[in-house]
Amino acid sequence: MRQNRLRQEAARAVVSGIIMAMAYQLCAMAGRRPVIQAAGARTGVRAVELGQGIWLLPITRALRAGWGAAGAMPFGQTFLFLSAEIEAIACQVSRIGLVAYLEAEIFGGAGDQAAVAWRDGEVCLGPVTTQGWVQEPSNSAQWPFNRALRELGVARGDAFDEFDAVGLGKHRHTEDWLKAD
Repeated sequence: MRQNRLRQEAARAVVSGIIMAMAYQLCAMAGRRPVIQAAGARTGVRAVELGQGIWLLPITRALRAGWGAAGAMPFGQTFLFLSAEIEAIACQVSRIGLVAYLEAEIFGGAGDQAAVAWRDGEVCLGPVTTQGWVQEPSNSAQWPFNRALRELGVARGDAFDEFDAVGLGKHRHTEDWLKAD
């Protein structure tokens, strides 16, 4: 009984591995190794291994700046950073296998997660976003990152959710994923 209460309190204090009083920012592609390595070859960015065979390609500020801020935003206001260039790369590499784009801007428990996934050059999930709804631990299964990770084959197992299962809470900012551990 006490253990369940403690777990519930911890779930309220942590939103998908993110301590609510801290900032979390991510802009990245996720997928299996061959897919993400192909995306990395097109961007010149090093891929990072997560758990369960999932790899992450951080889309850094420098990379986005190199592409320029102008241009069409493929999904309107759903994403802050998903440019036509990122979408084109995702569509190309999705012919190798499923790829997801993950974006989050969270501070002090407030903010948004958004995700979209492609398979065979077509959108197969989303876009899904938390814009306009409360991110409660009890509905974490519906959070965009978790939905995209399940599409990629991630199993929650004993972790709080898929986000925790692959270790997406390891770093709080996109650029930190590229620093040597």
